[in-house]
Amino acid sequence: MTFRTLIRITSLATLFTILASLSACHVVGAGVRVEARTDYPPPPVHRPVPPPHAPAHGHRRLHRYYYYPEVSIYFDTGRGLYFYLSGDRWISSVRLPGHLRGRLSGHVELELETPEPWREYHRHHKAYPPGYFKKKKKKKKKKHHDRHDD
Repeated sequence: MTFRTLIRITSLATLFTILASLSACHVVGAGVRVEARTDYPPPPVHRPVPPPHAPAHGHRRLHRYYYYPEVSIYFDTGRGLYFYLSGDRWISSVRLPGHLRGRLSGHVELELETPEPWREYHRHHKAYPPGYFKKKKKKKKKKHHDRHDD
């Protein structure tokens, strides 16, 4: 192979490479415009999400509580906290004092938007007064008894 043949082969290879790379280009006026490939998949759509400590936009987190009317105690099922009155102050604790532990009986399930359930205590105390479950059982028994009298 002569030097001249080697030059021709190299020149043809270079020309072929240049033509192949320019095949995706269009000549526009005096400049060159490169077209974007359209066969790539679209990029994933990232929607903004609020951080874990913030409520979602337009949605408030509901807190689930058990309210024990007999002793005016709330239990937050998500955080495992009790809220109870001590004098004129509300106390939060993971454990109840000994004198309250054995007094938990029937409870009402509440879903509230607040992490401080005692703020609505007066409404709950009115709706579910002490003796609420005793009154409820008496009404059920009376209704049951009335059915048998007919």
